[in-house]
Order: sequence, then structure tokens, then C-alpha cells
Amino acid sequence: MIHIYSYYNHGGFKDLYLGTLEDDIETNYFIPLYKVYEKRLTENPNDKKSADKIALWSSLVQIKELNENSPEAYPQDASIVISHSGYKIILKQLQNGTTLLAVRDIPGHADEFNRPSPFTVMLIGDSKQDYTQLCILADYLKNKENLSLFETFCSGVFEHDIKVNALQFHFRKFVSEVKDIISKHKIKEEKFISDRKVKLIVVPETLKAIDAIREQGLTPYDIELLYDTSGKKYPTHDDNPTRHHVAYSNTTNKESCKNEKDIWAYARSLEEMIQKLEARIRVLERSSNTNDKIYTKIWHKD
Repeated sequence: MIHIYSYYNHGGFKDLYLGTLEDDIETNYFIPLYKVYEKRLTENPNDKKSADKIALWSSLVQIKELNENSPEAYPQDASIVISHSGYKIILKQLQNGTTLLAVRDIPGHADEFNRPSPFTVMLIGDSKQDYTQLCILADYLKNKENLSLFETFCSGVFEHDIKVNALQFHFRKFVSEVKDIISKHKIKEEKFISDRKVKLIVVPETLKAIDAIREQGLTPYDIELLYDTSGKKYPTHDDNPTRHHVAYSNTTNKESCKNEKDIWAYARSLEEMIQKLEARIRVLERSSNTNDKIYTKIWHKD
């Protein structure tokens, strides 16, 4: 079963559970005022306005806002996909064996200042069949033109229903589009068969690939396929070792790297060294900020 989530801005960004690809729903709604009017009606059972609203909203299929105790909450290691950037598309396997596919920064409806509010769509599949279907969808989306079409489509699946006074999600329309892509698209070149936890990541072409994937707590060794949004493919651990050497290792140490294993051991040691240096810099920055505050306090005291 493939579950559908979104991180959407409606009175602030919310983690929303929309349903599954198997649900028979036409439209569902996120109704943030439901609990407000429900409380009013409890306090005053004769409040007709509240009673009418609750009657209307109760007849609708509601979108669930998630918290850590929600039974529909996504696995913990999916949280970084929502909370951090660094990718446009990501296909990864989670620790519990499920498969995640997410697309972020989809242009949403404009706010009161006419600024589009970007949102994220995330699909999580439970089974081997779900994995295959999400691989097909990911392979389709890594194409620049296909991604543009999908984003244009997704930008219209959420809208504010003025009559209901709620956020409306065109559920059947979204599910039909996803199922149509999966049924028609064929993966021709890449099979997503390695043991890397990230099967595919597409990073914004405006960012350096290595900086982008670090935002997700990843290194090239974790990734099977790496592209940017222009369609450029980057070498990863499964590609030709010579290309790896050019991309990620120090050219002054070529003589000491006699095979692929040596190259990646050396590269990994550099990554670890960089991480330690970054951690040290953060400690020094915090220490510097603390000293600045102490000096400022002494100066004002004098």
C-alpha cells in the first residue's frame, strides 16, 4: 500500500496525511477550524451557526494533521526529507524496509503577497510491488520535462474552498495521475538494484551536488543514481572508479590509490576529516559568541 503525505502551508506549514493510492475518495479537506467550532457547540448546544458548520464538515472526508503520536505518522528516518532541503526528488529505502519517494518545492497557490508557497509531496510504499511502482514514478520524474509537467499538475491539486472554508485536496485527480504515469512509463536503462539506501536523488542545478546531498545527511557512497534538475548525471560509488577519482579524490594522491577500494577509503577519510573540522568550527563559533557576550557585559558594567 502506498501512503500519501504532504508538507503544506495552510496557516503555517503542516504535516498532512492524505490517504493511500487505494482509497476511493473524490475530494478531502483539511479543516483547521473544526475543533474550534466543536468546542463552541459543546459549550453552547444552541449555537446554530456552530451546529451547521459541524454538520457540514462532518459530512466531508477530512485530511489528518500529523503529530508524533498519530497512527498514520511516517517513520522517523523520513523526517529529514521533510525538514531539510538539498534535493528536488529523492527515492530511498527506510530502516523499516518501506520505500519513500518525495518531490519538494512544488509551486503552490500564492499567498496574500502573491508569492507562491512551495510544498512537498511524499509517497511511502510498504511492499515489494510498491517499491517497483515508486521506482517507475521516480524514473519518470528525473526527466526535466516530465518533472515540469508533474509540478504543473500538482500545483492545482490543493486549493482553498471558500464555501467550506477549508483546504481542499483533489484526491481522485491526484491518484489517477500517479497511477497513469506508473502504468505507462517503462524504465529502460537503470534498474534500481544496488544495495544503496538512496536509489535516486535529483538535486537542484543551482547547488553543488556534494553540498546538496550533505543537507540530507548523505555521502556519494549512499547513493545509486545522482542527477541534477538539468539532467546532468553525477558519478556515484557504483560508477566507473576513474570518474570517481576525478570527482571526489585528491589528484595529488593518485599513485597511492591503486584500486577502487583504496580510492573510496581515501575519499571517505577526507569526508570524515571535513566533518570533524566543521564540528570544530561550530564549537569555536559558539565559544566566540559566548566570549563576545562576556566582554560586552564587562564593558557596559565598567
